[in-house]
Amino acid sequence: MFAAGFQLKVNKRVTIICAAFRAPYEVRRPRPRRPFTRVPLSYRIVTLQVATALIVAAGMLLWNMPDAVGALAAGVVCVIPNGYFAWRANLERSASRLLGAGAAKFVGTVVLMAVAFATIKPSPLGFFGTFVALQIVHVVGGARMTAAPGSG
Repeated sequence: MFAAGFQLKVNKRVTIICAAFRAPYEVRRPRPRRPFTRVPLSYRIVTLQVATALIVAAGMLLWNMPDAVGALAAGVVCVIPNGYFAWRANLERSASRLLGAGAAKFVGTVVLMAVAFATIKPSPLGFFGTFVALQIVHVVGGARMTAAPGSG
């Protein structure tokens, strides 16, 4: 009567005849298991940003050393505040605290950028090129990871 993989959901004690009549409305398929989707989206985006920063820095290392240092600095400046925000976003459900975490992310980005330019003086091309690339990865990666399967 039922295909394999279906579950009958009955909330109260009923006879088999009642359950047979009620079954088409209360049969549900189990969700397919996808292990990487158990990781929250915000953590996946930060991981994607770390990988992108390392790949861009390795590519710029072939170009020249100061641009590679700038790319690594941009990766640190971008990933640390985003990692903090991802951590807070998965802990908090209050809108005001989430807004506070977003403000802290912005302030952290500005402070880390100021510290990076004051201490190591990275190459502007390597730094801002990588920083813009990481911001694009944030938007595009998030949009692609939440898109419906088979949509492109």
